[in-house]
Amino acid sequence: MTRIATCVTLPTLIPDDVLSACKANASQQANPIQNITGRFNFKPPKNLPFGGMAGSLMKSLASVKTSFCQYECAFKNLGLLDDSGKVNVDAASKGLASAVPSEWQAAAQVAATNCSATLTSMYAMMNSSKMPTPPPMLQGGCKPCSFFFRSCVVAQLYLNAPDFSTDAKCTSDRKALSQCITNVPALLGLPPMPKMPLPPNTA
Repeated sequence: MTRIATCVTLPTLIPDDVLSACKANASQQANPIQNITGRFNFKPPKNLPFGGMAGSLMKSLASVKTSFCQYECAFKNLGLLDDSGKVNVDAASKGLASAVPSEWQAAAQVAATNCSATLTSMYAMMNSSKMPTPPPMLQGGCKPCSFFFRSCVVAQLYLNAPDFSTDAKCTSDRKALSQCITNVPALLGLPPMPKMPLPPNTA
């Protein structure tokens, strides 16, 4: 089980052994320094100005790309990608329903509906000229869509959890997430997710 703070215990969506098996390879694939030096046959000087800041940026980008690669690998191993490498939203939705216990089925249905619609819109934009060009260090290699779908599902399950803590901090955090979640797809120019009403105990 995955615990988000002390507010709710989410069901395990992807088996730990699947994620662990993907993590080592993902770290190697996602190293932006190796990608840059290998592509351009360039060795950066050891004492760059602002080295600490540049190093932190490199590590952050590597962490992001590692997550992309790890979840793309996991989705592939679970049979949730189609032949072109895209997330099969039907298979992913069915996998979500089978992964959660009965009391989470309603929340899982909401998550599958909202996240599938947003991901479908993302793919449509990726095939058009409207998709913003990502930074060079995030180009190539693993696609972000598996990671995005999983993150979207976690957020939706958090918002619609059947047994959520009544602690004031938890209630405040969930209200904040509910108010801002529709803005996340907008950053990519995608249609906003519908804002879901929270259960009565969060009012």
